[in-house]
Amino acid sequence: METSEYARTANQEITLLFAGIHRRAKNVREHAHECMELILIRKGTCEVHVDGQTLTAHPGDIIAMPAHQVHDQISHGHIDTVYCGFTAPPTLVCAEPHVVALPDISFIEQSMLLLSAISLSQTQAAPEAANLVMAAILEQLQQQHVLHQELEQTPPLLRVILRYINDHIDEPITVETLAAHTRMSSSNLHLLFRTHLKTSPMRYLHEQRMKAARSALMTPYLSVKEVAVICGYPDVNHFVRTFRKAHGLPPGQWRKQQQNTL
Repeated sequence: METSEYARTANQEITLLFAGIHRRAKNVREHAHECMELILIRKGTCEVHVDGQTLTAHPGDIIAMPAHQVHDQISHGHIDTVYCGFTAPPTLVCAEPHVVALPDISFIEQSMLLLSAISLSQTQAAPEAANLVMAAILEQLQQQHVLHQELEQTPPLLRVILRYINDHIDEPITVETLAAHTRMSSSNLHLLFRTHLKTSPMRYLHEQRMKAARSALMTPYLSVKEVAVICGYPDVNHFVRTFRKAHGLPPGQWRKQQQNTL
């Protein structure tokens, strides 16, 4: 499935046909479906033999299997997967079996688990609601695919730093913190960011914190002080000044402005 083939799923006809979970060390014998299938690897590793080729998938990978493709699944020990079968317009259906590496599986994983619960009648939901969840999965898969392509062009050491920033956005982070995490000098850290991101480490951190702040402010139940802590600003006054400088409005007024435009 190419990037363009995932796009604009919300307005397309997508119908969930089945979903489930496979948790065992048992192989899956050869079979085929009348529809496209997505298989998310949560734990373990497996190989899929299909159309004369072998696909290897690891945790965080999704196997995209077109309709009518005879395939098996050989597990390397215990494996935990969740899968969904669905119909969609031709523009959203892949022509060849392939593996997609996901930089962040959280949304897709939880959504596919929800669909498996719905499919197994453990959770009640209208079919239209399940179809919208399936569409959201495809939309997120598009974004993850694009992100993966961008990360592939990013040096591994820089990827480690960006992941660290993302995972510790609510904690104190300095240039020295990042340099120590990667065992490199501060000057080399600056050079790495300037070369590949055209910015400095602290400027990048600032942009990510402001992005997190905008997202958190869209939740009406969080106070500005709580948003500040989530984004790594223990001093709410410092957060307000920083946000105002970046957006032209203090966070409370920015939130009201966004609510008025919805």
